[in-house]
Amino acid sequence: MGVWLFVSIHCLAAERENPIESLDFWGNEAREATIKDINFIDAYDPLEPANRILYKFNRQFDENVYLPVVSTYEYLIPEFIQDRVSKVLDNVSEVANIVNNGLQFNLKGTLYSSGRLLINTTAGILGAFDVASYIGMQRHNADFGHTLAFYGVNDGAYIVLPILGPTNLRDMAGLIVDSFLLNQVNWLTIPRTTVSHPAVFALNAIDRRHQIPFRYGSLDSPFEYDMVRYLYRQSRMLKLEVNALSEQREH
Repeated sequence: MGVWLFVSIHCLAAERENPIESLDFWGNEAREATIKDINFIDAYDPLEPANRILYKFNRQFDENVYLPVVSTYEYLIPEFIQDRVSKVLDNVSEVANIVNNGLQFNLKGTLYSSGRLLINTTAGILGAFDVASYIGMQRHNADFGHTLAFYGVNDGAYIVLPILGPTNLRDMAGLIVDSFLLNQVNWLTIPRTTVSHPAVFALNAIDRRHQIPFRYGSLDSPFEYDMVRYLYRQSRMLKLEVNALSEQREH
């Protein structure tokens, strides 16, 4: 259990743009779709019995622990401060964007991510204000899961992780690599103030859930597990396709 909590701490810190966020977008179309319109069977899910148990656990944890804490945070902290916290944490995650865009030979993404980190850390006061986007330097998200896909690694088995939710073998490996990469970032040059520091971890975990619109039960379907699995896989495939198209345009 201790090992899992350690890994969870780093993964929560690493994945600032969790694919489950896309479920809010996809959910609108999912509600209009019928079961026959969606090929739920076309999914490699050899651990389905265990995954379903973890899915139920995650729902209970989310509804009874995670969301109440997040709601308290949203009630007590002014929205302006919440936004500043989100932007500071997003700014730190640019480190992973720099490395992964570089590994994918995405020169524009690497330069933009590097520029964003420099500009927002200085002119943006440690990232509290997204000055880079204001001057036209948009974010180029890239994680190690994308990098593995770039080099031809298949997504592998679908997995539901405790607390973290849906992923697959490739993206889980990516989460771990990105998380340990971000753990090398020393906050404010204070000794040992990395993403695994209890205060930083707690704030990051709360902010991460605060930014994710998905709510268990929101799909209003008895096949929610199957739909979430489908939507997760589709959202990841879409992001990979969008990244590939963007690179083609740049070349």
